[in-house]
Amino acid sequence: QNDNYSIFTEALKATGFYDSLNVLPEDNPDTARRYFTVLAESNDVLKAADPKITSFQALKDKYSNTGDPKLISDSLHLFVAYHILPGLKYIPDIFKASSHTTLSPLDVVTSKLKGTTVLINDDTFNNIHEPGAAINRTTSDATAANGVLHSMSNPYAIKVRFPIPVYWEVTDQPEFTSLNGIFRVTNKSSKKFAPGDLQDINW
Repeated sequence: QNDNYSIFTEALKATGFYDSLNVLPEDNPDTARRYFTVLAESNDVLKAADPKITSFQALKDKYSNTGDPKLISDSLHLFVAYHILPGLKYIPDIFKASSHTTLSPLDVVTSKLKGTTVLINDDTFNNIHEPGAAINRTTSDATAANGVLHSMSNPYAIKVRFPIPVYWEVTDQPEFTSLNGIFRVTNKSSKKFAPGDLQDINW
């Protein structure tokens, strides 16, 4: 009902989350998803981060890669889902845990308390610090019938992570190196290992 959240509200409607969130707990057939936590971004916050975002259409143009935000594979759909956490989580619940699942499949948000500021996705990845988005504590912890609403001071989006190769010497294993002479070229015998014999390695 707050006009300053009209863009985010339109995004909820376009992705279908508006309807799924607008259900009383006792009327929700999914007993595991009766309560939700929403981290909402106001029009001012979205515009401050990107002056082009002055309407929902501008947000859709930026994030929707299919043109149909109701598709679960659509980028705008995932963007909105990433702002919804299952369960009832007030500010203390958020910063007490280092990460939280979201409605975006396989995506989590991280959280930390820095002084009195609660930060979302303030991480160091590959030795590079990625500044987080702050929760506006003054306008957060708004209780609803089926959850709690928080207001973000900064926008945030899904962190795209690409695989990083990790190399190691497979024979540099304590069970191998403790076998005297096993690496000799003239050795005619070999030690047999069963799954579970090697610490931290299984197959």
